[in-house]
Amino acid sequence: IVDFSCRDGKLWDTTMLDCRLQVIPFDSTTDFTYVVDLVGESIGLVSIQDNRKPLVVDLNTTRKNIGRSDLLIRAIGHKSKVVIDSTAGIGKDAMQIVMSGRQVVMIERDPVVSLLLKDGLRRISKQPFADRITLLCGDSIDFLGKITADAVYLDPMFEKTHKSALPGRDL
Repeated sequence: IVDFSCRDGKLWDTTMLDCRLQVIPFDSTTDFTYVVDLVGESIGLVSIQDNRKPLVVDLNTTRKNIGRSDLLIRAIGHKSKVVIDSTAGIGKDAMQIVMSGRQVVMIERDPVVSLLLKDGLRRISKQPFADRITLLCGDSIDFLGKITADAVYLDPMFEKTHKSALPGRDL
């Protein structure tokens, strides 16, 4: 079980809407594993027990020119205009799809990852492509029958194994 907290109430209030996390006042004597905290001007997941780099969703690092030969774009189909990324994660694939000119509905069920994604979207809100991205917090099964789209992209996470039969590349 991982406990979460946040130290900045104003940023939390503006980013937190509909992400289903309970705010727990931070107390340095409390034994938290992770806290949701400010990292610069971003919200990040910070480890309290070691010096790991905080997890911050940075959607500005996606390649800007995605071609038709890109494997992900070929997988979803060139005719697809609206794509549902039903396992959004940290938004890397969704941003790649958006940069190819499509509209993306991201669905992320983990409330903490949803919060980090929402903060990442907040920071790119002035970009010209930002209006083509929507984030829904919850289980994709609850949303899929209610959204009209040309393609549904599903990228499940698998445990790391030591078997060599797995491909070494993305996709």
